[in-house]
Amino acid sequence: MKGAFVILLWSNLLITCSVGDTRNMVGGNYTEARNEVKEPEVVKCESSLSGSDHLQQAWGDLELGYLEAARIAFECAFSKGAGDFEDRLEHLKILVKLEDYSLAIEKSKQLLAEDPNNWVVHASLAHAYLKSNQFENALREIEVTRSLDPQNQNRVSYLFDRALALDGLNQRAEALDAYVEYCEHATKIEPNSQRYKDAKERINELKALQSK
Repeated sequence: MKGAFVILLWSNLLITCSVGDTRNMVGGNYTEARNEVKEPEVVKCESSLSGSDHLQQAWGDLELGYLEAARIAFECAFSKGAGDFEDRLEHLKILVKLEDYSLAIEKSKQLLAEDPNNWVVHASLAHAYLKSNQFENALREIEVTRSLDPQNQNRVSYLFDRALALDGLNQRAEALDAYVEYCEHATKIEPNSQRYKDAKERINELKALQSK
């Protein structure tokens, strides 16, 4: 059951972060509003539950879209010695989704110590760096992601993140090229997304600045 959810939930995370969100792009910092799901009251770790029980609870909460509840359930499981790499990777994705970027950076580094070539972890770390305005670190991780993602599963997302990072570093010419590259791919995948519209607008702004 867990293995089936991993692919589905990671795909859903990419789609949610890619299409139809309300966003604000300012100087390379791009904040996204995740779809709010009314969650039940979150209960802290129950002493009567085993680590395996908490893991089962965490994956069930994820299936229902209860991100905060899933986060706590995963952390309860980890505190009781349960959970494997797959569980901790899913916990990382939740941290990114909940915008806890500081902890996401810390957990990403821990996971990379075990699997340094995991492109999903590098992609999560790149996005966390970007959202923390650590643009140079974000660019480094984006390039690693591009080299490790053999099927370009996350290409449209890291193309956009790369453009934002360059924009954040005030490298306008490079940022313009990166936005154009993103739009060339996004026009086939997410032409109605807000970030595509924002990128097109930013392209016009950067072109206007170049002409001055």
